[in-house]
Formats: sequence, structure tokens, C-alpha cells
Amino acid sequence: PQFRSRDSPVQTEPIPDESQTIELNQNVSIVTGNRLTIDAVLTQGRPDPTISWTLADGSMLSPDERSGRFRVFPNGTLEIRDALPGDDGSYVVTASNAAGTATGQSQVTVLQPPVFKKVDPLDQPPIIPDQDYVVDATQNVTILDGKRLLINADVVTTKPDAMISWELPDGSTLSPGQTLDRFSVYPNGTLQVTDIDSADEGTYTATATNRAGSATATTKVDVVKYSWQIIVGSCTHTCGDEGTKPTLIICRNDETFQSVAEVNCGHIVKPTQPPPEECNRVPCPKPPVLITPDPFDQERPVPCQNYNIQLGQNVTIHESYRLVINARLEAGTEPAPTFTWTLPSGDTLSAGESSGNARVNAAGTRLTISNIGADDEGRYDMTASNSEGSSSLSSQVTVDRFSWQTIIG
Repeated sequence: PQFRSRDSPVQTEPIPDESQTIELNQNVSIVTGNRLTIDAVLTQGRPDPTISWTLADGSMLSPDERSGRFRVFPNGTLEIRDALPGDDGSYVVTASNAAGTATGQSQVTVLQPPVFKKVDPLDQPPIIPDQDYVVDATQNVTILDGKRLLINADVVTTKPDAMISWELPDGSTLSPGQTLDRFSVYPNGTLQVTDIDSADEGTYTATATNRAGSATATTKVDVVKYSWQIIVGSCTHTCGDEGTKPTLIICRNDETFQSVAEVNCGHIVKPTQPPPEECNRVPCPKPPVLITPDPFDQERPVPCQNYNIQLGQNVTIHESYRLVINARLEAGTEPAPTFTWTLPSGDTLSAGESSGNARVNAAGTRLTISNIGADDEGRYDMTASNSEGSSSLSSQVTVDRFSWQTIIG
């Protein structure tokens, strides 16, 4: 027997997304997932020879046999479907009859197009003051101006090795080993941007190319300016002068710095170190809210007794005794509020002021009425206010007269 074949090995280039057919003594590179057939055409042989194929893994197939993705047709042609990287190697066909034996072979190389490491584009690294930023291609990032950015072009599968190139937001291109102003590409394909500023914002596109194909990955870069502020509690801030550009806000509770922060416009970050010493303490603004007591919790008149109630409670008190009305605020009011009391007579009192038998303490939160009489009956109003808003509450006071009687029997 004798096969039809090339006189010397010939290398066939891969054709992405297409099936390929070669003859014996042709070597071929195919792309992962493609179909390959190797023709084993006999030019002579009498009596008819017996044909068998030895696959790259050492297993054998005869005409009309199938093993997984491998099949030999009745005419001796070998088919490989959905080629995989493990299919690399030599494929040898043998034809034998009483007159002798003939062999032919082809070398198969399975190539893999490049594939970038997959990263959730919404999985952004935190904004960390005084630290470089390192992200993977396909990962978006918000970075503080003046910092250094490294974007890794991490190709997880490729055969042969891929060549990396970068396209910058302005359309410029860079390859490994090249530098353009503050932009450079390391030999491994990592893009570096130093001293980044708002002009560097935009989409950075990495392209990986080899004989099997190409792949692209993009990273969207936003650059923000920031100013340090220490705040107490949790605040809602609006965007600053730069439109949608956020301002970094560092929060702390009591006197201990905590690595909790927020950026205006919804970006959450976690810094790892305290802000600079020159930053100012800016408390969170909050309007005052007076605490309202149970309206049914009213003091009942008791002879010979002074009364101490909470603003919002009503009371009936015997004349000649003392009444104290206390106002209570919810915690966290900022800035400190001012308090104004309005008496039934229409007079108003502020912190530390007095009028007749009524006086307000220095804090402004307590009104005391001494030697109360019928003229002091009526509604007592108090308003707490600051730059964020105000809150008002009142107590109704009734003065009761009584006389002592001695009853025998």
C-alpha cells in the first residue's frame, strides 16, 4: 500500500471559527473548538489494506469506529471535532496488506485565543488616601488625583503567548516597553499612569492578540479631587463645585478615628489611616426635635406639693406652689439650638431671662414659675430652633384654689 501525501511537511495556519482539512504529512495549527479532518488517501494497494489510526494519546481507531470526539470514516479519513488543547500531538495512520505496510502522519497543534481574567466591572476597589491603585482590565476604578494607577492585562488562557497593546482615552496606543508622557507599559503588559489627573479620565482598552485570535478588555477610570473633613455621625452631603465630582468625606465618632468614610454622590470608601492634621472638625447638621411625652400622663393636683413636669404634659397645680417645666431634645442636634419660651401673657423668655415669678435657666431648657397664682394659668409654649429647622411643644397649666376644713364625725 501507498498513501498520497506531501513530499515534505507543510505547516498550515489556523483559520478561526472554520473547519480545516489537510493531507498526510501536513502539519496544522487549529483553534480550540474547531473541526479538523486528515485525509488518508491510498494511491495503491492490492489486496485492499487494513487501515488504523494511532491518536496523539496512544489510543487506536479503525474505519467506522468512533471514540468521543474522534471518528474514522470508511475511507480512512480521521475527524477531530471540537478540538481541545489536550489534542496536541502526532496522528499516525498505518495501512497493511500481504505485500507490506505504509505509514503517514500529521502533527496537530491546538491554539487558544487569548481570554482576559473576568472581573465584575462594578467591583471597584476602595478609595484609599496616599496609596497607589492596582486593578485588573475589565475592572472600573475611581481614583484620587495625583496618585499612581496600574492596570493589569491579565490573560488567563492563551496559546501561543499573546501580544498586549493599550489604547488610551485620547486614542493613543502603547505596546510593552513603550512610554508616552506619564503613561508606560511594562513588559508583562501592565499599564502605568503616574500623577493622574482629571484629563486622564476615560476608557482604557487592552487588546491581546495571538495566531488564534484576539480579545479586548476595558477599564473606565474616574478621577476625583478631595478635601478632608471630619464629621460626627452620618451626614448627607451634596456634590461640590465640580458638578458630579464627589468630595471625599471622612467620618469619625466621638474622639476616636474610625476607618469609615463616604464620598458625596453615593460612593462608599474605607480609608485606612487618619486624615491630615490640618483638617477641620465639621459636625453633622441636625434640626432640633423636642421629645413629646405621653399626652395622658398628666400630673394630678396634690395639696402642699411642688410640680416638676416635662414639656408637653398638662398639669393642674394648687396656687402658691412652684411649677418646673423641663424640655427634652433628641440627641445629636447640631448646631446647638436656641430656646424661646412664650408665657400665657404673651411675654417671651430666652435662656437666662426672667419675668415676674417666671425664669428660664442658663441652658434655656427649663422654665420655673414660683408662687404660682391664677394669673399664671394658660398655655406655655417653647420653640427650639437652629439653622436646620425648629421644633415646638406646649403644656397647659390650670391653677386650682383650695381651702382647709376640719370635719368632725
